[in-house]
Amino acid sequence: MSLGVEVIVFGILTCLPAKQATRCKIVCKDWCALLSTRAFETAHCSRSLIPSNQ
Repeated sequence: MSLGVEVIVFGILTCLPAKQATRCKIVCKDWCALLSTRAFETAHCSRSLIPSNQ
């Protein structure tokens, strides 16, 4: 996966609820690897703490 595509996918997947993001691991090996990183966990958790009205 190219860097540009990875950044876009990363941004989209961090917006998903945790259950749906976890289900995306079965799409392909690249997504599974991306979703298994500490950086993804941190970004996903920080986004989930932001109220949806902001």
